[in-house]
Amino acid sequence: MASEALDARTRISLLHLGNCSDSYLRSPNGNGEHITAGDPTPATRLRIPRCCFMEANKTSCLGVNRPFVFGRTDACVLDHGPALSIFLAYLGSEWFVRMGRIVDPLIALGITCWVAGRDGRQAAWHSIRAFKPQYALLGASVPIGLSVIISVGDYIFDRILWAHGFGASWLPEFRSYFDFPDPWLSLLFFGALFEEIIFRGLLQPRFIQRYGLYRGIFLVAIVWAAFHFFSDSYSGASDIGVVLRLASRVFTCLVLGFVFSWLTLRSGSVLPAAIAHTLFNVFVFSNFGPDFTGKDAVRLVLWAVVAYLLFRYWSVKVEDQPGAVATVVEPEPAT
Repeated sequence: MASEALDARTRISLLHLGNCSDSYLRSPNGNGEHITAGDPTPATRLRIPRCCFMEANKTSCLGVNRPFVFGRTDACVLDHGPALSIFLAYLGSEWFVRMGRIVDPLIALGITCWVAGRDGRQAAWHSIRAFKPQYALLGASVPIGLSVIISVGDYIFDRILWAHGFGASWLPEFRSYFDFPDPWLSLLFFGALFEEIIFRGLLQPRFIQRYGLYRGIFLVAIVWAAFHFFSDSYSGASDIGVVLRLASRVFTCLVLGFVFSWLTLRSGSVLPAAIAHTLFNVFVFSNFGPDFTGKDAVRLVLWAVVAYLLFRYWSVKVEDQPGAVATVVEPEPAT
């Protein structure tokens, strides 16, 4: 095997593909022991920056964080030649990470469409058709508006604490609660679009046709949550901790799934949902505004309120198959 041709000091172990963290590459030394980042050895150390695809207890940032992606890597301190050094430096570069956010979803989407066959390719193409511009605005306004509401509420709360002599001793600055996200995070759109095509474009019509509107959306959201289990981090968590993280993932995907499904059904395209999905990830991973205990829970509650209001007061369109005449599902009257 090719790996047997490498000695123990140059064998690279890339583990946990598809996750992300700020970790080092590492390899066993000559004695079979792992060299840690703090060891004063002459080996060349290679820093792998955080790819921002995924963090523990956070919603998935990219649609594709599967075996295509160099994500959370437990890789290494190692001795290497010039060619390998250049290659590994490229793997750790920001450009590799940025290009991966474009290439990975395209590769995964191509494989998915190939596996799905002709009907699947037609359904995928049909799901990204043109739509009315107001739905793009709505898809963008929901994540932006909710993020602004959270930051404003956090500012008001801190200001009240400051005024009454609690919390920080300095006056909170309003602008510090609205950090502008990194523009490169807009590349997350490709991963979000991939997920929306697969789950809202391909699976959702079939699930709704078989199980009905709400049960179909619910089941698609469960499948979507399971899709992210592989990329979530459970290391160091107790049994109860693992269950809570799984429950958090499922609840997150259920809440977001109903909003994204409403946008898809209402507009007839997955593009508005992809916009909302992208901006949700951008605000989560850019740490828009100061962090505080329970921020993720507050965010999900607000998204749940939006999902309820959308389905409660606005009807959605359901199409049994591409080209079929849309039927309108009216919300039930209030009791």
